[in-house]
Amino acid sequence: MAEEDNKPLIAGVLSFLVPGLGHFLINKNQKKAAAMFVIWVALFFIGWITTLFLINLLWSLFCGYDAYMEAQGKPIWKF
Repeated sequence: MAEEDNKPLIAGVLSFLVPGLGHFLINKNQKKAAAMFVIWVALFFIGWITTLFLINLLWSLFCGYDAYMEAQGKPIWKF
């Protein structure tokens, strides 16, 4: 596989682990990365207080998928 073929996968995995990281490192979209990270931190604390960790997991999945699609040139969330 060429390096270009791996970029969507790497961006998706990075943004799943830390929302916004794949957007920042691979896709070079700093504003979107910052927004996703801030939302993730807020959801983390809300989930910590209310024990609704599922919301945080769903956000991480969305961020990973969006980073994957953005690396392919088809972002889900245009920001």
